[in-house]
Amino acid sequence: MIRLRLLAILLCFLICVTKITPSISTATDVFEEYAVKAAFIYNFTKFIDWPAESFVSDDAPFVVGIFGKNSFGDSLNYLIGKTVNGHPIEIRSVKNSNEATKTHILFICASEKERIRKICNSLNAPVLTIGDMEGFCDAGGIIDLITVGNKIRFKINHEAARQAGLNISSHLLKLAISNEK
Repeated sequence: MIRLRLLAILLCFLICVTKITPSISTATDVFEEYAVKAAFIYNFTKFIDWPAESFVSDDAPFVVGIFGKNSFGDSLNYLIGKTVNGHPIEIRSVKNSNEATKTHILFICASEKERIRKICNSLNAPVLTIGDMEGFCDAGGIIDLITVGNKIRFKINHEAARQAGLNISSHLLKLAISNEK
């Protein structure tokens, strides 16, 4: 019942919030795009289960890492004060693979496009990798945020999620553009 309620919330979110300007050319448009992506990141947490051992304690933070040149600006402030299963969200800038393994979600920025496969392969930890560039899932990333028309949609590499030890709800998989690479 709770999962259905969360699904309804996510569907409403997708319908109401995902519209962005078709040509993302101004700073305001980019801010709006990344504000929507920050909301997606938070909503994904409601449909993905991390292994209990991902947290060193019951009050340990849920870490969202940003690897590369951050395009979010202040948009990630949306996540401050929110929790994931009782764990307060903490935003960190990630500079290397060692730091990346200490996150729960790792957003890999476009500045790291040439290194996606290397970064994803080096994790060996239950880390949800998210990106927003063409070929992200094919390079081993788990969720690729893409623009279709004037909306943000997403693809899921379910096999990469399984290899990372993450359980993605079937409700979220159904909403994805593609469940496979």
